[in-house]
Amino acid sequence: MYLSPEELLAFMPGKSVAQLTNDDPKAEKADMAKVQEAVRAAEELADGYLRGRYALPLSTVPTLLRDVVRTIARFKLYERRPESKMPDTVLETYKAAVKTLEQIRSGHITLGVAATAEPVPERGEHRMSAPAAYFSDAMRKAYERS
Repeated sequence: MYLSPEELLAFMPGKSVAQLTNDDPKAEKADMAKVQEAVRAAEELADGYLRGRYALPLSTVPTLLRDVVRTIARFKLYERRPESKMPDTVLETYKAAVKTLEQIRSGHITLGVAATAEPVPERGEHRMSAPAAYFSDAMRKAYERS
């Protein structure tokens, strides 16, 4: 876990979190399940960029990574309200956070933890091979005309 829900709540104004996580406009407390979901989604996005460069899970969480995940989680909360305009600051910091993840993945920024010796394939990677075609293109065309 790179970020606790409590750390996200400490980062954002309580009233904003309550409005972003509750479907009841009169609610005054944050819906913790939605806060946890935003944190989970942000952590999975970060892992997607880190996988292959670092052995996951990381033994220690660098401050840089915690800050990036926090920014992405905040964006995920605002994303729940598509009917309202996304604040420019939230959108710009989200883009910067994703760019930081891209730079970590490419090796331009390091987290200061040991990287894996060789790239690890992404989960779900599929490779397929097929035998050479039995019929030539000319033969296939002859059958198509029939």
